Amino acid sequence: MTNGLDRIQFAIMFIINMEMALIHPPFGLNAFIVSSASKLTVSEVFYGTIPFCVAMILVMILVAAFPQMTHLLG
Repeated sequence: MTNGLDRIQFAIMFIINMEMALIHPPFGLNAFIVSSASKLTVSEVFYGTIPFCVAMILVMILVAAFPQMTHLLG
C-alpha cells in the first residue's frame, strides 16, 4: 500500500470499520433488524451498541498503533 499500511492491517481495519457502520446510527442496518425482530425500540438498540462501538474504536486504535498485532497468527 502506498500510505504505509500493510495489506492485512488494512483489511482488518476495513472490516472492523464496516461492522461498526452496520451497528452505528444513523444507518445501522443490523440495529434496525434487531429492533424489528425483538420488542425493543430502535433507540434502545442504538444505546445498547455504544459499548461495542467503543470497543471497536479501541481495537482500531491499537491496530493502528501496533501493526505487528495483525501478524500474530501468521
